[in-house]
Amino acid sequence: MAKNDIDLCLSVLCFCAKEDDTMTVKEIAAFCGCDANTIDRNLQNAKRKIRKSKLRYFSSDFGS
Repeated sequence: MAKNDIDLCLSVLCFCAKEDDTMTVKEIAAFCGCDANTIDRNLQNAKRKIRKSKLRYFSSDFGS
């Protein structure tokens, strides 16, 4: 499955989810039509991007 298709599936899930809804990685993968490893890799990449953006934000505050 193409990354754009997975992104679209994840967007639909986020749009439809109620505040307290939770899903496992396997459930998300089944909804998106891919395997759990693909979802897990996307999750890890997203976490890495967030950490990098936080570091850039805080380093710019201190003139680095």
